[in-house]
Amino acid sequence: MRHYELVLNKIAPLFYKFVTYHKFRIDNFHLINQYIRSAKLPTVYYLDLMFSKNISYFYDTDSSNFESPMYTIIIKLTTRNNVDKYADSYMDEFIVNMVINGFSFENDNIVTSAGYDIYFIPYKDLFISLVGKDLYEALRISIK
Repeated sequence: MRHYELVLNKIAPLFYKFVTYHKFRIDNFHLINQYIRSAKLPTVYYLDLMFSKNISYFYDTDSSNFESPMYTIIIKLTTRNNVDKYADSYMDEFIVNMVINGFSFENDNIVTSAGYDIYFIPYKDLFISLVGKDLYEALRISIK
């Protein structure tokens, strides 16, 4: 059991950062929305990752007890078989899902709308606008 405790101790700070970012995204979505607009992409409130057939693994954050200021954030790593009710993904989950799926769906399109206009945005474009081109290329090279 000691070996697993050492591994968990190493990755726990990473999950803490994910939870912190998830809470920031919930509390400050207007800032992320402004950033997306400045990147010249249509507003994406959530991403329907189920639309892509090339995704196998899902990182999902869910929140419970929103009435309390100290609500609980639940992190789940799951597969397509267990994701039927977890189709929506936000920016933080999207970044992780792209990486854990080895960029397998980067050329698929997100279908989003603004009013009556429908946009098809490649997941790759959104990923690059969120993390930057240099980090995208570094991650993609190290994963593929």
